[in-house]
Amino acid sequence: MNKIYKYQTDFDEIKNVCNCPQSEYFEYSEKESFRFVFSDNTHPNNFLPPAKINPKRYLSKSELERCEALGLSMYGKKSGAIHKFNDLITTFKNFKKVIGTHIAIGIIEKEDGHITDEDEITHFDMYEFKDIDLSKKFNIIEEL
Repeated sequence: MNKIYKYQTDFDEIKNVCNCPQSEYFEYSEKESFRFVFSDNTHPNNFLPPAKINPKRYLSKSELERCEALGLSMYGKKSGAIHKFNDLITTFKNFKKVIGTHIAIGIIEKEDGHITDEDEITHFDMYEFKDIDLSKKFNIIEEL
């Protein structure tokens, strides 16, 4: 059964130009994951992808970049997330104001969405399915 993505309308706008999200990436059953969040569990940016936090920033981007910006950044290891956080706060002045100040851990399952392969620092993107609320699956473990 094909699942509908949370941002299916956005994907439909660019699917004729690129294969978005790319279906060959997404095999997994369940996965421990880490994500940057704010201390307030209800903060609207905690589980929003970059293209939804700041849509204007992506208007002039390529279709592939727009597709990638509709995924939630996550990490397979806490150490990878902390390493990336430390890199980003030096290059992105408002990172803590826009993306978060804490790290949360959660278990994602195949029913939640599709994921890309991890890179060398364990980063991957998650493309959520419609009606999924990941905030209920993640708990803050540390201030960064």
